[in-house]
Amino acid sequence: MLIYLKHLSEKNYTLAIETYTKVLKSDVNYKIACYCLGNIYSIIELQDKAILYYKKAIEIDSDYIKVYDIL
Repeated sequence: MLIYLKHLSEKNYTLAIETYTKVLKSDVNYKIACYCLGNIYSIIELQDKAILYYKKAIEIDSDYIKVYDIL
C-alpha cells in the first residue's frame, strides 16, 4: 500500500498502474489491488476502467464496504 501512496503523491499514475497490475498477476484475488487500480483510473478520469476494477474487488469480497461507498 505504501508504494501506491508514493506513486500517487508523485502523480506517477502509470507506474502505480504497472505496480498493481503486477500484483494482480501474482494474486488475482487481491481485492486491495483492484480497489487501488479503481482509484487510480478514477483519478485519471477513466471511469469505465475504474468501475471494472471496483466491481472485481466486490466479486472477490462481496463484503468489501469501501468499494460500495464509491460506486
